[in-house]
Amino acid sequence: MDKVLKKRKASIRKQLLVAFTTIMISIVLVLGGGYYYLFYQGVLETSTSYSHQLTEQLCRNVELYYDEIIRKTNSLSHQSDIKYYGDYFHTLVPNEKTDEIKRILFEMILSREDIDDINILYDGKNIASMFGLYEDDVLMSMSQYYSVDSVYLCGKIVPIFSMNKYGTYTLPIVKSVYTPDELNGKAYYILVNVDMSRIDSIFSEINLGEGSGALIKKREDDSGYSPNGLDGVEIEIIREIQKKNFSYASDEIIYVAQQEYLISINPIRGSELDIVVYNPMKNLTKNSRKIRRMMLFSVVFVIGIVFFVIRVVSLRFTRSITTLAKHMEAVNKDNMSVIPKNCSSYETEILYDKFNGMIRDISTLLKDINEKSELKRKAELYALQSQINPHFIYNTLDSINAMAALNGSKDIMKMTISLGRLLRISINIKEEFITIRKEIEHVQHYLKIQMVRYSDRFKVEFDVQEDVLECKVVKLILQPLIENAIYHGIKLKGEKGKIYVKIYAQEEKIYFKVCDNGVGVSKNKLEEIVENLKTNKAFGGKESVGIYNVDCRIKLYYGAEYGVVFQSSEGEGTNVQLSIPKREREVE
Repeated sequence: MDKVLKKRKASIRKQLLVAFTTIMISIVLVLGGGYYYLFYQGVLETSTSYSHQLTEQLCRNVELYYDEIIRKTNSLSHQSDIKYYGDYFHTLVPNEKTDEIKRILFEMILSREDIDDINILYDGKNIASMFGLYEDDVLMSMSQYYSVDSVYLCGKIVPIFSMNKYGTYTLPIVKSVYTPDELNGKAYYILVNVDMSRIDSIFSEINLGEGSGALIKKREDDSGYSPNGLDGVEIEIIREIQKKNFSYASDEIIYVAQQEYLISINPIRGSELDIVVYNPMKNLTKNSRKIRRMMLFSVVFVIGIVFFVIRVVSLRFTRSITTLAKHMEAVNKDNMSVIPKNCSSYETEILYDKFNGMIRDISTLLKDINEKSELKRKAELYALQSQINPHFIYNTLDSINAMAALNGSKDIMKMTISLGRLLRISINIKEEFITIRKEIEHVQHYLKIQMVRYSDRFKVEFDVQEDVLECKVVKLILQPLIENAIYHGIKLKGEKGKIYVKIYAQEEKIYFKVCDNGVGVSKNKLEEIVENLKTNKAFGGKESVGIYNVDCRIKLYYGAEYGVVFQSSEGEGTNVQLSIPKREREVE
């Protein structure tokens, strides 16, 4: 078995080699990993900052573009021919004025090639349209997206990406001509549909790498627009943004289409639209991947060098220790002679000296152990012989009891029976803990003996809480307190006395109270007893041994917070209380 264990154990040289190699590899990996992490974080921060600035600039360009169209829309709404075209004076408008209105709208379209169509809507009807490229219900939903209050002073972009009859995507701008208080609450709007071609050209200037791009999304749902139409990745990006409810003007990393994307979100001022620029993380970490490959090569190279150096150093360091180990293997219990010195270093010489000293000490100890083993054998033999004594006592008491029965001595019978039962608990060294029920039975046997001796000179009253009877306590803690009450209280009184015993549980503790109306103790003696109980000091006099013994045992078994409390008044009596933890099993 020893040979198998020796084979399983690695030599100190191998252990040193593994330990130092592991340490150096760990250091190299930590340093390399730390450097790579810092480099990667730097690349990520730079890329994030650039993406954020690009998104902000893109957003400013879009805002400037739409601001110009909004200004023209605002100007158009203030022209008198348009302003009074509706039922402002509550009179019918001549049909011939329609041609003048269309001329004004046509002039605006000529000034802006990116305007797709212009419509005038009054009281839920399209009363003037330049080209009629949209259905009336679509126009109504666009014009009524905002309340009149929010589009009276200035036009706003309606976040509805619509398609005209020819399949061209547009984004509308709506402006109310009048306030809600005018025209008896009837709404009067100008709706300008703007072609997305200019937005497409702005977005086409972005080139962050393969798979990158920009899109516009509605803030409240997952609708959006991109120059080439929303593809699968862009749809997933919009859904992920909507799902995670990212804050406006933020930069986040999301995982869609089985890869990570860096996205930058920026709101378009005065609208419910956001511009989102997205870029796959692989585009941002191209350089970091090259650095990672270089670092891995460097780590492998350094590990090889470190392993070689440690191998050479460990061989020189462990050679003398290996020699010492071979000498030690020759030493066993049959060969306790010292080993010759063969030292190559100061430290090895110390090991030889200490080992030889240990051999000498072990030889001395083995001699002492043999002598003590002989003494132990004799002690165990004596212990076996002494076990006969309790059986001899029980047999003797049984003989006395039988003789008392033959002679009709009932008092002697009672005393011998009680004494026998009393001794069975007292002498039993195997059972340290008993139930409170058995402890009371033990006390009652003791009291039967004392009653015979003192001819009923005292009376004992028990008040025991029912639910504590099966709780276990260290044995023989109540009888010494009652004995103290009899011998040092009631006996000296000269008249019949009373002992009151109360056992109860309160707040996870069990209390034992023994009160007597005996002679009590003087004030000086009381102070001495109390002080000695606090300091765990054995105090003089026979009257103190029982109480001290109980207090000491309780503190040893349960802790210093438990024990005996002694109170007494000279001429009035004594109250002794002890406390233990409430347990239904013995202390481990």
